[in-house]
Formats: sequence, structure tokens, C-alpha cells
Amino acid sequence: MKGIFAIVAAGAIAATGMAQADPCMDTIVGLYDDGPLDSFAQPPYLAVSAQYLADGTLKQVTDMIVETPTRIVSGVRGSGQFLLAIDLETWIGTTPTGPWTFGGRMQHDDAGAAQQAVIDDEQQNVATPECLGQVDLDGKPHMAYRFFTKTLPHPDRGNSWFGGQKTVYVDMATNLITRLEMTAQVASWAAVPSTDKQVTVYTYDPSIKLERPAD
Repeated sequence: MKGIFAIVAAGAIAATGMAQADPCMDTIVGLYDDGPLDSFAQPPYLAVSAQYLADGTLKQVTDMIVETPTRIVSGVRGSGQFLLAIDLETWIGTTPTGPWTFGGRMQHDDAGAAQQAVIDDEQQNVATPECLGQVDLDGKPHMAYRFFTKTLPHPDRGNSWFGGQKTVYVDMATNLITRLEMTAQVASWAAVPSTDKQVTVYTYDPSIKLERPAD
């Protein structure tokens, strides 16, 4: 009889596990595996990130030029200050193309590993997944997904962490993200979640090449 009860119990546990399986969660987590949410799998791109207040007022616009996750130019439009990062070294300039002044070396020892840690953390912390299905964006079919995720504290970032709710739009023809919306952003340095909305639009350009400025 004990054997029969054990078999029944095992079957019940297996059935419960099957009932709890979430195909949408699996799909979103899979987007981080050499897919559209894996920044190392993205070709070079330009990104314009607009941040809006809760009432819809535009707060600021950030421009980015990205060759790889460790070779990036970024800065707030109109600020006159842009940052160029090439692996572990940084430069400061007044425009996205310089001229550049050396800004120092990052504190961690491996820029690639630091960026990979962000990807790994986000993949492991996906929550409240929603697969929104096919939508039309700029006349092209996209698959849309919404979920919450965040990073974990890491010594290389001073034990800081950050995250928020993401809505991503993936071009079905290219399997690349063309639009990312962030809301309910949280961070270790913020007392409460942000009420701002951040909308980032991506334009891919394989010709982008960022060079280390001459000394």
C-alpha cells in the first residue's frame, strides 16, 4: 500500500508542476539566450531614449551609439556632455563624436563580464510575464512582451541594483528589438519606484565602429 501511495503522490506532484508551467515565462526567459534580449547578440545600433514624466511631459532625451555592450557613446541631448566607453576606459566629450578627454578607468576588471552579469541577473529575475501577441509597429509585424525584472547587487557596481517593468517589441522579420518601454523603475539608490516612463527606439547600423581616441 505504501508503494501505491508513493506512486499516487508522485503523480500528483508531477501534475502540479505541469499545471504551474508557464509557456510565456519560458518564452521571455529564452529571449535572453542569444536572442533579442541578449545585448551581446545585437548588431551595432543607434538608440534614442526619451524619458517622460507621469503627466506625459518630456523630461529628457538620451542618445546612444552602441557597437557592443562594452563600446558605447551615451549622453543627454543638449547637455554638452557625452561619455565614450571602450572596454574599461572612458572619455568625456561635448558631442557624440568628441573631441574626447580621457575620463579614467572603470573600477571593475572585466567590462564584458560586468555586462554579462546584468543579462544573467535579468534573465533569472523575470516576473509577471505577459505575452501580448502580434502587434503592428511602424507598419511591421512585431511580437510584444511585458514583464518585470531587475539586477542583483554586485561589488563591481558598488552593490547597486536596478530594474523595472519592460515592454519589448521584437521585429518578427529580424528578431531584433525595435522599441523598449520601461515603467515602475526601481533602483538601490531610489527610495521609491519612479513614475516616469522611458521609451527607447533602436535603429541598427552594422557600419558603426567606435575607436579608442588617440592620446
